Amino acid sequence: GRVTPITAWKATPKAHAPRPRPDRPIRSEPLRRGPRPHLPNLPDDTCVRTVTTSGTIVLDQVVYKIDVDYAFAHVLVARI
Repeated sequence: GRVTPITAWKATPKAHAPRPRPDRPIRSEPLRRGPRPHLPNLPDDTCVRTVTTSGTIVLDQVVYKIDVDYAFAHVLVARI
């Protein structure tokens, strides 16, 4: 026969309420990045940048797209 709303309500088990996940452990010291590579004989208008995981570098607040294949590579940038 016909299924009434109360019959359907009783037929489905109640779902458990979502529980919050435990917090991530808080580190006592922040993660430190390694030093930027320093090349001693660079001209004054040249700097070293590391390509990000998205394949970009930032220079003077401008994002330049290079290539994802060069992620984490160090590139020399000459300011003109």
